[in-house]
Amino acid sequence: FGRPKGFASPGFKYNRYVLELVDDYGFEYASDMEGEVPFRPKGFRHMQIPVNIIGPGKKPLIEHLISGIEGGEVMGEIMNEIGKRERAVMYGHQAFEGSFRGLKELLHQVKGAGYRIVTMGELLEQYP
Repeated sequence: FGRPKGFASPGFKYNRYVLELVDDYGFEYASDMEGEVPFRPKGFRHMQIPVNIIGPGKKPLIEHLISGIEGGEVMGEIMNEIGKRERAVMYGHQAFEGSFRGLKELLHQVKGAGYRIVTMGELLEQYP
């Protein structure tokens, strides 16, 4: 895939040293924080693309939902969360979201509802 452009700290664990390393290693963006609007952390070169679809305790939403409700309800809950936002950035792990059998269907529903699905790099282009 070539050199990665972005970084995400495991479990939203970051501090000034992590932010410095993100710059030192030349990443264009990181996604370690919660929020709604991408921003450049003060004093750093990289952009922060915050996550805004997340479950309780910073647990990925699909992982949280999958343990408690049926697949169709998971879709409805996620679509509800996406609909509340101008841009939606979902947090996930390959262990749950990567093996979630409904992920392909969810992406079809998102597109069918008229939302655009873009890469983090494409989202980053909107914020100089």
